[in-house]
Amino acid sequence: ESWSGVAYMSMRPLTSWYQNLLERNQQLLDFAVELMAPKVVGINLFFNPNAFLTAITQTMAMQHGYDLDQMTLTTEVTKKWPDQVDAAAREGSHVFGTYMEGARWDMSQSSIDDSRMKDLYPRMPVMTIRALPISKVDYKDLYACPVYKTQERGAGYVATLHLKTKAIARKWVIG
Repeated sequence: ESWSGVAYMSMRPLTSWYQNLLERNQQLLDFAVELMAPKVVGINLFFNPNAFLTAITQTMAMQHGYDLDQMTLTTEVTKKWPDQVDAAAREGSHVFGTYMEGARWDMSQSSIDDSRMKDLYPRMPVMTIRALPISKVDYKDLYACPVYKTQERGAGYVATLHLKTKAIARKWVIG
């Protein structure tokens, strides 16, 4: 389609794509009104979510005097949905708009779990993403979960978020 060559990466048909464009525009307008990040940010609504995650890393490094090249993102999955978040994160950002494939987030156990029948792409609850020095992060019982802009992998890679798992991490790796 001719419009897809000049648009942001998406697998949506035109009607759904246009609705998504309106949602993206509204998020940018919300940013512009107060000139600060909203309580919860739809990471899936950014043209370049990598830039937002980089800004989190740079801000945390400057605030705490850490070396930027020694920082990594950390993820805390909350038990809340966007409408249940009362305030912005003290450090980092609350984000939503991610989905899992081949697994799901079990809110009662606060970890990755097997997917349910007929629930192919379960939505993730709000996550708090912040940055810490690599030396202060314990990767035990964490799965390095790749995040993509769409189901098409490759050029749509955004980041790796580490999610808690009660199973061994390689259980969640396809292949």
